[in-house]
Amino acid sequence: MTRRIALLFAALILIAVPVAFAQEATPNPLKTDEPEGIPTPEGDLVAYAMENLAVFVPIGAEITSEWTDEASGQVLRVTATAEDGLIRYVYFPPSTATANTALYYALEAEMLQVDLGLTLTTYEQLVLYGREGWRIDGVNASGALARGRIGWLPDEGILITIATAPDERLLARHADAAAYGLAFGLYGTPHLPMEFPPVRMGAPELVLNTPVQGYLDTENIVDSWTYTGRAGERVSFAAVDLGRTYVFDLRLDMAIRVLNPDGTEFGYNDDQVGTDLFGAYDALLADVTLPVDGVYTIQVEWVQGSGWYTLGVSGEMTLPPEGESISALGSISNVFTFQRWLFQLSEGDQVTITMNADPSVTLDPMLELLTPDGRSLALNDDAVDTTLGLNAQIVEIVIPADGVYVIEAGRFEGVGGYTLQVDVR
Repeated sequence: MTRRIALLFAALILIAVPVAFAQEATPNPLKTDEPEGIPTPEGDLVAYAMENLAVFVPIGAEITSEWTDEASGQVLRVTATAEDGLIRYVYFPPSTATANTALYYALEAEMLQVDLGLTLTTYEQLVLYGREGWRIDGVNASGALARGRIGWLPDEGILITIATAPDERLLARHADAAAYGLAFGLYGTPHLPMEFPPVRMGAPELVLNTPVQGYLDTENIVDSWTYTGRAGERVSFAAVDLGRTYVFDLRLDMAIRVLNPDGTEFGYNDDQVGTDLFGAYDALLADVTLPVDGVYTIQVEWVQGSGWYTLGVSGEMTLPPEGESISALGSISNVFTFQRWLFQLSEGDQVTITMNADPSVTLDPMLELLTPDGRSLALNDDAVDTTLGLNAQIVEIVIPADGVYVIEAGRFEGVGGYTLQVDVR
């Protein structure tokens, strides 16, 4: 992604921890016992789709879900109740900043809601989804066991998983499946790992705009993933350590190597060139054009350090056909730091493009309009209209020729959801 502003790099260095961002909740989250494309695993668990996640619940369990209004916004609670216990998921949308020190208390409160007679017995600080998290165990007067975990998701939301069971064997299976057998994205495919904690989370085949995670160290130096691409498709591959607390924080240094369908090397990057991603040791192949149809192999390779990485492939999206006013919703995260929207325009059109960050998020938007041959036609960080604050706006640009133009929605800093508005006259 193009970056012409030198201050961006300095601004990123000053950021200690990326802050969470807002996302509009749907009042009736999608619920299915077996979402399309998600296989039923062997055993006592079945796939289930909830808001922005695909998870596992006990087969035959009674499922209830609700949005609850809390100070930070709406929180989704999904509970699957079976005869021998329950699994509860609590998803906090990335709407406000939550300090890591507050995660324990959020988990404690949710566990006490599960059973008023529950006595919390042990707690442990751990790494969950690549960042700081917590585990708490408990037992009630009848001897039923409970285990809860809390951690940050790649979309900067927070997930709590709680499992109860009559014995340790069943508790461990359900608790581990709840915490690790999930996909970060409604259209991802969860898989029950062979071991807990796993070294990989997510389907081996990447889906656009849906992250996966893996773990690298001196014993596990390469992870391979696949992506089915099309000739001429323009994509970006990013591998990031979401747990970095500052730009040069060396936790895990990883590289990306992409292989063509015939096995030859398509591209390689160790440390990103530029400042698109938060960390200096993150890896990025940005805005590359795939040469042929087929299955590409993405290798994430260990360089130094150890830890969890998050991997994602992002691609271009198409706005509706040309009209006087078009809008679309998008989001910027520390994995997907910009989005590219394709829009058909005609010679002489006067176009105004506005990118408004959602309320209460940290996103400072940045807009760029590119010609069909990739040249920059207009760029804006903060709108001239002061009523728009830090939002970005490109005003009344005259289109020089017919063609498909690219609107690049990115960030100066921060993360969060946004609305893209395109007005043509």
